Amino acid sequence: MLVTPAASSQGMARSVVTPSRKQEGLPPSGDMELKQNKFLSPDKQILTANPDINIVELCDDDEFIVLACDGIWDCMSSQQLVDFIREHINTEESLSAVCERVLDRCLAPSTAGEGCDNMTMILVQFKKPFAQVKDASGAEQLTGDAGCSETHGVEENGFDKQI
Repeated sequence: MLVTPAASSQGMARSVVTPSRKQEGLPPSGDMELKQNKFLSPDKQILTANPDINIVELCDDDEFIVLACDGIWDCMSSQQLVDFIREHINTEESLSAVCERVLDRCLAPSTAGEGCDNMTMILVQFKKPFAQVKDASGAEQLTGDAGCSETHGVEENGFDKQI
């Protein structure tokens, strides 16, 4: 299963769960016999390049979304990751610094055990939309933020990618 968390202001991780086409023990490249079974359509092959696409409507209380590879999810649950990000998102100077903290947290202290897989993570923080409110005189005012704030991805090799 593929689990994609989104944080809500109620403190819980909202997750989109979809079937994964990953089969344990298989490398994602090579193995052409697993990708070219002439009796199966491309999306039914054991290994496929066809993505699972889900459209999820954002809620007003969604704070951020994380896209990460299995190297992160093998080390932290959705809720653990949401809690960890919340703990650091307002104290770090950038989203890439938060991603670095997550990668440091997941990185194995030795070459044995969890945390030796490659790790890639993208963190997108949502700003709250503008709201129209009336001030004491009855005039309408706009409050809040609009759009999305910075979006960064940090890869294991140290490159910082701004999207």
